[in-house]
Amino acid sequence: LTHEQLLDVYAGRATNWRELGGADQRIRVVRREDADSTLTVLRTSMPGWNDLEITEKSKTATTTQEAVETVREVPGAIGFGPFSKPLEQGLTVLRIDGRYPTDPDYPSSVVLALIFLKSLQNPDAFDFIKFVESPKAREVIASLGSVPVPQ
Repeated sequence: LTHEQLLDVYAGRATNWRELGGADQRIRVVRREDADSTLTVLRTSMPGWNDLEITEKSKTATTTQEAVETVREVPGAIGFGPFSKPLEQGLTVLRIDGRYPTDPDYPSSVVLALIFLKSLQNPDAFDFIKFVESPKAREVIASLGSVPVPQ
């Protein structure tokens, strides 16, 4: 989908997948509550999402797992969540403007960082930090559906 088509889906302007080149099937919008961190990331990083009024015909999921289960069980459903969740559940992750979430130019992402005090004198903490910077940790991060930051 293009980001404009995605806006049309979530605004309720596109109501059938046929309108977007898909099957003749009603689109069922699944969203998260307004305070959800994933929705906040979309609103702050995706063009047009900050002012988007999500269709009243959407289903509000209170957890990521509920959103994923609804998309899996309801024909024609579309939802959003952390990248690793749909992969764990065997769902298809849509490309936006031809870009997959692991693409550095994907239009929506969030950077997670470890924050610690330099005065911390805990050897276990230092060992963990060393591990996080290792090639093995990069493999683990990628295997869980996240994109490790380049070294």
